[in-house]
Amino acid sequence: MIRKQIKESIQSIPGSKLTALPTSSGTIFEDQDFHLDMQGVRSLITGSSQKHNLQVQINKKKTPQ
Repeated sequence: MIRKQIKESIQSIPGSKLTALPTSSGTIFEDQDFHLDMQGVRSLITGSSQKHNLQVQINKKKTPQ
């Protein structure tokens, strides 16, 4: 079930949020269940082009104890 929710959340990200990615860390997009974060930009191999490090994270609701 969670995999389907992640897929739907990713598909709901507006294209405009993905065309000009920032180079600094921060949240790119969020909804009530998930958020897409920029973790930074780095080169995987010295001299190679830089790659964006993006992560989809779940907004877990805290339950009362």
